[in-house]
Amino acid sequence: ARARAAPSTLLLCAVALLASTAAQARPLGERLEIVLGERPLKGARLGILVAHERDGRVIFERDADRPLIPASNMKIMTAIGALSAFGPTHRFETRVLSDRPPDAAGAVGGLALVGGGDPVLNSEDWWRVAADLARGGLRRVEGDILVDDSLFDREYWHPAWSGVSARAYHAPVAALTANYGAFFIAIEPGKAPGEPVAVSVDPPLSYLRIANMATTGDSDARRTLSVARTMPGEGVEIVQVRGTVRAGDDRDEFPRSVRDPALYAGSVFAMQLDALGIEVTGRVRRAKATLPHVLATHEGRPLAEVVRLFMKYS
Repeated sequence: ARARAAPSTLLLCAVALLASTAAQARPLGERLEIVLGERPLKGARLGILVAHERDGRVIFERDADRPLIPASNMKIMTAIGALSAFGPTHRFETRVLSDRPPDAAGAVGGLALVGGGDPVLNSEDWWRVAADLARGGLRRVEGDILVDDSLFDREYWHPAWSGVSARAYHAPVAALTANYGAFFIAIEPGKAPGEPVAVSVDPPLSYLRIANMATTGDSDARRTLSVARTMPGEGVEIVQVRGTVRAGDDRDEFPRSVRDPALYAGSVFAMQLDALGIEVTGRVRRAKATLPHVLATHEGRPLAEVVRLFMKYS
């Protein structure tokens, strides 16, 4: 079956109606007509096409050729496509390459992260990768950490989107990521009016540098806080905090997206290496991975679990 631009309300009503025992005897088209007559859908602009999977026979349609923006319901078709192409047990692999196996002192010349399209790697997963390397004897990286996200193109946002913001839901799509391409900024007012606000970032990376220009206002001041980010060059993103926070306000958190997901992922990985006592003398930078030795391969969650996550939280 295919549905075009059906709003979430329609989907919820349809699921409830189609699952109803009393409604099972009615033809599908009749049941859908009942759903479309429900009060929440009065005045809604809909385009619907339901066809038989085997022969393409149209079971139900209403304004099927009306052009509409599918919005978040597009994730349903994305889920079907991904499950059909890969299967529910597929796991996206992320590889760690090195120039050689660790020597007697546990050192390698450099590392490379090769993204395999895993969309749900988080800080804990990157700690697991680093811990596996530590267990395998890695103690020191004498060169850089290279990030390679070339499995996908570098068009992180749809070209038709305009005004891509720093909001977390505008996170980029890439073959190598961490934390859904997002991070948190926590902001607390100073102790007295006129003082700067306190700002912290999670995860605490040198890649994310804070430019704090926000101040604490009186308890009745107008709140004008904004959190944005810029990327003046490779290897750093500037998180700009501006405006006024009222004295006495509670701590507030702002989820924000990154501009370069691969460099962000590499920085999270470097942080976890450091947390486990693995020294990295170089920097995180972008490059095509050509190192010959496969040091580790991380298998992500099964696709069935990935689909459950984005169907729930998208």
